[in-house]
Amino acid sequence: MKPTLLMVDEITQDAKSMLSEFVNFKYQNHTSNHSHDFSFVYTGLTPIVTNAPVFCPCTGVEHIDSPKIFHLDEEFKKFHSKNVSSTAEHTISLMLQLLKINKMQILGKKIAIVGYGRVGRLVKKMLTGFECFVKCFDKNDNWKPQLKSYDIITFHIPFEIDTKELIEKDMIHSMKDNALIINTSRSGIVDEIAIINALKTGKLLGYAHDFNPTENIDTQERIDLWRNSGVNHKVIATNHIAGNCIEAREITDKFIAEKIINYIKNEVI
Repeated sequence: MKPTLLMVDEITQDAKSMLSEFVNFKYQNHTSNHSHDFSFVYTGLTPIVTNAPVFCPCTGVEHIDSPKIFHLDEEFKKFHSKNVSSTAEHTISLMLQLLKINKMQILGKKIAIVGYGRVGRLVKKMLTGFECFVKCFDKNDNWKPQLKSYDIITFHIPFEIDTKELIEKDMIHSMKDNALIINTSRSGIVDEIAIINALKTGKLLGYAHDFNPTENIDTQERIDLWRNSGVNHKVIATNHIAGNCIEAREITDKFIAEKIINYIKNEVI
């Protein structure tokens, strides 16, 4: 008898075809499920609380509460670096849009990239054609004292204990006046009240983020915070679409499908 895979989110057709021989699919868009009528769970960005193993085609999994979480690991990052191209492209797109609404051009701008992993490297590569001065920093570098020199700071770092609210009022104060911040990482790395206050005072000229309304429990509070901020004309917000493209989904879902099949066959990853 085939085990049951609870589908909280939809999976790509190729990945579903791979899995159909090994699992029965059950569809249920619940954020909390402790029932025992399934063996494991597939979710994308929808939060899930469960005692069953969860498989997810994301790198950040703070929206999942499970004793076992299988997601995009170092093996995937090593062999599928092209998969992050969509996030890098989206970063450049946000950068260009934020400049344009402020009647500015990107040519000659000084840009700091904080987080020099796969995405940060691709962002730097894509910026070469714009004749910008680009400086890259690892998250552990002493980069904050150097922010005074840059027109745009773009962040590409994971949400962890030591990066929570990394972008806060003291960091913003150390930046150049009328600079721009781009965040295609996670909302948790930002003190959003500090961003809003800096936009109100004019310290920051603009802010762009790839904000996912389902990331945190206090979703409505955060939505209301931005809605009532009075600075939305200085903000570009997208709904966690940076890495969500057809090509990327196909690669990641197939990789996760392979993990699920391997788990069924061997009970190991």
